[in-house]
Parts: sequence; C-alpha cells; structure tokens
Amino acid sequence: MKILTKALIAFSLSSSSALAMIPENYASTVLENDQKVSEVFKGMESDFKMIRPWKFQFGSECTQRAETWTYGLDKVQNIKAQKVFVFYTVAYHEYYRQLKGKKFIWWFHVAPYVLVKNASGNTEERVLDKVFSDSPQTMKDWTDIFILSKEKCIENVPFASFEGDVTGTGASYNKNAHCYIVRSPMYDMFPGDADARERGTRSQLDWDLKQVKYGIKALTNSEKTKYMSRVGLEN
Repeated sequence: MKILTKALIAFSLSSSSALAMIPENYASTVLENDQKVSEVFKGMESDFKMIRPWKFQFGSECTQRAETWTYGLDKVQNIKAQKVFVFYTVAYHEYYRQLKGKKFIWWFHVAPYVLVKNASGNTEERVLDKVFSDSPQTMKDWTDIFILSKEKCIENVPFASFEGDVTGTGASYNKNAHCYIVRSPMYDMFPGDADARERGTRSQLDWDLKQVKYGIKALTNSEKTKYMSRVGLEN
C-alpha cells in the first residue's frame, strides 16, 4: 500500500518510555500523515451490537471492538497497529464519586492506536476509538474523554504492581494519580495478556483466532457476515 511506510517500533516518540510494552521486533506501520489516519478511521467498523436486554443483547465490550478493529486493519489494509489500555485508579474512583455522587464502574478501557509522521517528520500516536470519538485522537485527548479531571495519565508503571491503585515507589509512581496507560501489541486482547507479556510469559506476536472470533461476536449479524468475508475468516 503506497500510503504506508513500514518501520520497526524503534522510531523515537516524544518519550522513549512510551514504547516500554512494545517488543523491539514488533513491526509497526507508520502512516504518512494525519489525512491517511483519518481515512483509516473512517473505514473502521461502527455497526456493533447495541444494548437491548429484552433481546438478550448486551452490547459490545471495548476488548471486542479493539480486537475487531486491529484484526481488520491487519488483514485488509496490512496495517500493524497497537493497543493502549487506560486503567482507572482508586484515587480516580473517589474523585468521580465526589464529583458525580455515584460510583465509577470501569476498571479499564482499551482501543487501537497507530503511529503517524507529523509535519516535522517525527512519529506521533493517534488513538482510533470510533465509539467514543468522531475522529482520531492524540493520547491525551483520548484519555481526557474518560478522565473528567483531565489529569495526564502516568506511564511506564509495571502492570504487575497495579491492584486498583498505584502504590509503588519511584519517579513514575503516584498513589494520587487518576489513571495510567499501558501500550501493547495489537495481539493482546485483555489486560491479562499485557500482564503476561510484561512478566515474560507471553511472547507470541500472532493472532489467537479464538479471541478474534470472540471479538467479532460484538458486531451485528449483518456486519459480522460482511466482516468475516473481508478478513477471510469462516464461521
């Protein structure tokens, strides 16, 4: 595909720690410019199941959508994207309760992101979360959708230390932080996958078709049929 350039994930971003969870041998696609990112975003699936309990239909999960989007980008457009998980701390849950007078029920959220060259030739990130935004977002703009305090999420915190709050010691740890983000290859569907990768017990860089097919279940029946055909999968 002419609009894309392939490169190892070793491209320098604004902070080298941003790549802490991405293996060095993961060949990420770098899009040429934001126009190309927007084109990719517009082509992503949006026909996911809605919440209709009376039909025993309970909508889609973020893990399913992220898996469906990244698998489609890989198989149809040969785009190697990544995923980003945002985790909400105990401090944020308390902040939300005081602000809204009710509980915040999410533990985490996940979406795909891609790399893109900016006007200066540097590599930046764009999050593609078509359910919660109408256009690609910078990492900070994306987390601001969910973090009402607009606090910047901390990074490079070992996943294994996270148990509802950031309580470790060191420059990157702050028990009062509202959120933190973990980046992972597109093949990691659940937080447990990212956790295992950090611990060194998960090294695979290929698709788990059971997970892929679980993700596809979130599409409406008509969209599922078209999607399966596009990506070359059988029921």
